[in-house]
Amino acid sequence: MDQDLQNALAFYQPAPDGWFSGLSRKMEAAGVWVWETIQGDFNDNQTTGQVVTGTLISMIPLVDQICDVRDLIANSKNIKENSNDTWAWVALALTLVGIFPVLGSLAKGGLKLVLRKIGSKFLAGSNLQNIISMGINDGLTQLNKYLDIPAVQQSLHFLKISNAYEFLEKELRKAMEIVNANQLSAQLDKLISATEDLLDTAKSWGPESIRQPINNNLRELTELKKMANVGLAKTLGPLNEALEQLANRLHVEGDNAYRAYVGENR
Repeated sequence: MDQDLQNALAFYQPAPDGWFSGLSRKMEAAGVWVWETIQGDFNDNQTTGQVVTGTLISMIPLVDQICDVRDLIANSKNIKENSNDTWAWVALALTLVGIFPVLGSLAKGGLKLVLRKIGSKFLAGSNLQNIISMGINDGLTQLNKYLDIPAVQQSLHFLKISNAYEFLEKELRKAMEIVNANQLSAQLDKLISATEDLLDTAKSWGPESIRQPINNNLRELTELKKMANVGLAKTLGPLNEALEQLANRLHVEGDNAYRAYVGENR
């Protein structure tokens, strides 16, 4: 198995039994490992530390991509259960905004934490403003842990970013300028392609017992692609509202951070 993929899988869960035995058994175990890892619920199964450090994509290649794949699988299942649920589509759209290429690695790391939290509130369903407010509050708690990580602090210092919130607001607003149904669909196609590659890898390596469930997942993704243009188009209103409120909140946090910094140096 490619070393980067092995390291990324190990971040989420240890190698399965049989990994260190014979070659054929090892390949079969590798298939199960890939399958079980990408099926996991990222939000429920990972510790706070893993959620935060998992966004540092430069530290362990493919960790971030596997995280996106896991989110897509969860989004796909929710949409399959009720394809008319606008909130489920908004949660998917928030996942897709987090992988917009206009965002740099450092910004993606921080913003994904908040976007994922907002998306989880949409899946729970409620009043739009309550959803956004609760998601942003929970997301900023995760974001602050992310910003406290030494590697992130070092990156901010290297990039001469003195106010992380101000930086993230600017990066988010760059992404907001290109939010439309076509851009969301384009990112969905890329993420589905990456997911299909991982699923095909698991199917080719793994035992017969996991092939049918994998085929079921692949069919779900095919159906998702067919519905995507209509489904994503109806997310733009609540999606833009959520992004605008997040950008405004980051602006407020940035102002507060600046005032605290000035106050400490008087």
